[in-house]
Amino acid sequence: MPQSVNIYLAGPTVFLKNAIELGQAKKDILARYGMTGHFPFDNEIDFSAFPSIDRTGIHIGAMNFAMMDRCDTVIADLTPFHGPSADVGTYGECLYMY
Repeated sequence: MPQSVNIYLAGPTVFLKNAIELGQAKKDILARYGMTGHFPFDNEIDFSAFPSIDRTGIHIGAMNFAMMDRCDTVIADLTPFHGPSADVGTYGECLYMY
């Protein structure tokens, strides 16, 4: 049996109120085609371990980079977000995956 392709799901979906449900829906679509989606909220983060928000962001970024390292490719939502351009974090994830 062929190994599943692991796909990192990048985009501003993480900022939406229903982010977890939307991420799961994307993963379900990929699963129907034999692929495995990895959504940033799949990471389990203990926010109590961080005394300030700046350290939390660094930790979340490191966990997302580790997740990307386990993926074969990325599907990125580059739809304009809060302005005329895509989310800057999504651009960074695309560059990292490149």
